[in-house]
Amino acid sequence: MNAVAARRADGALTLLLINRKDEAIPLPLHVEGASSLRVDVYRFDDEHRAELVETAQLDLPAMIEAPARSMTLWVMQEP
Repeated sequence: MNAVAARRADGALTLLLINRKDEAIPLPLHVEGASSLRVDVYRFDDEHRAELVETAQLDLPAMIEAPARSMTLWVMQEP
């Protein structure tokens, strides 16, 4: 499991999760100073080719998941 986070010039926080394992990995997510974020989730795996798979409002702290054998990009902004 690898994870990389960065803040974009527009203020969005990005989180890239790379899971090479054959099982999903649950992860806690806490963002200092934030209680809720708007998220766009993009996935690259056997079924998705870097596609937007979810847009949601996420209350923090939260549990998120890195699906098996996937790369998932979370783009998060304060509402």
